[in-house]
Amino acid sequence: MKSFLLTLLILAIAPIATGICGEEKTSGIVCHSQVLLENQINPDIPAVAKLWEEYLNSRPDSLYNNPHWNEADKARYTSYDLLRSEGYLHLYRQAATSGLDNLVLSIVPLTDNGDCYDIRSMFYWQNEQVPYVVAIVHVLARKDERGEFKLANWLHWYSREWQTKQVGLITYHYYPGYRFDESKAKKANQFLAMLRDKFELPEEEVTVYISPGWKETELLKGYDYTVAATVVSDNSNLGGTTDIDNRIIYSNAVKGEFYEHELMRLVRNHFPQEMHRLFTNGIAEYYTEDRMMRGVPIQEHFDRLDRYLNEHPEIDLQEFDRFDAGNRAEPIYLVGLATVWLTLEKGGYDLLKRGMRTVSNNDDEMRRFFDRELGIPVDSIDRRLRELIHHFAVNGFEPVAHAH
Repeated sequence: MKSFLLTLLILAIAPIATGICGEEKTSGIVCHSQVLLENQINPDIPAVAKLWEEYLNSRPDSLYNNPHWNEADKARYTSYDLLRSEGYLHLYRQAATSGLDNLVLSIVPLTDNGDCYDIRSMFYWQNEQVPYVVAIVHVLARKDERGEFKLANWLHWYSREWQTKQVGLITYHYYPGYRFDESKAKKANQFLAMLRDKFELPEEEVTVYISPGWKETELLKGYDYTVAATVVSDNSNLGGTTDIDNRIIYSNAVKGEFYEHELMRLVRNHFPQEMHRLFTNGIAEYYTEDRMMRGVPIQEHFDRLDRYLNEHPEIDLQEFDRFDAGNRAEPIYLVGLATVWLTLEKGGYDLLKRGMRTVSNNDDEMRRFFDRELGIPVDSIDRRLRELIHHFAVNGFEPVAHAH
């Protein structure tokens, strides 16, 4: 379970069943409820519960004109349910492939006239006698112009009093009291221009939400709780995520207008979906103006990984990042960062782009890439990666100077 949890974090249990949600389905997400539904004085609450249950059983991990979701969100977003396209949890995909159930915790009105309700529910596995909770989420049910309830994202409700500012191709939404930094917004646009040049990307608009910190960022997306809270690391409050489908970046007050790591995630949309994770995670950390990762110098991260590898000589980096270092080290990013550095050192951006386009998320293919393209034989991968990790631990990380 622990290794699965770590996988879920990159990409990223006993129900109380009453009322209409207690019937098990042969497909879709099994929905239970602990909300009073029978003999309920408010007829909206059973109607909203039924809407949510039907949605969970209508392939929410797939994109199509789902009748349970409101039309305004469908017109505004490529992936209209923001829980579906959220950056790391991939909630519905996990539910579809791993058997998550859903438990409705509460359905409460948010307006006096009863046209908007907050559905708060929990996604979980039944782990023997104990529920293993993956996420607690908020989704809205709002009446449309015909008086029918349709589902809607929590984002707009939570940020309804925020400020908005457009700078270049980026639309910023930021919480009241935040001091907007125009110079950082211009840097962000310059960074996007560099990415378009280096990676041959089209000119596209981006949306950035700036919250005070990680807890508020999660609430912004509709998450009361996620399993990420069980693996706390340094300055986790500085984290952010990217909704690649909708080109939305969720930033924080420290990174603000210019969050290189998350801006780099936008490159992902223009390369094959099955691109190897070492490239995906490596490029996300390659460009950092302050050489920091979640408030800690990248050199310190490499030092932790170097020491951990020295303590565990049995680890073979021919398997790349497939080892569990708990929260002592960050192999998912650092081994990827070393791989991107080696690729740029050997063949510049042409080789990096070729690798990103041709090496699928298959470790045998990546080992062949090391052998044939980087000139590092398979039986030398462990030694070369350990050497480079040690070098960055001692000297700090610097991008390849001559990459073009």
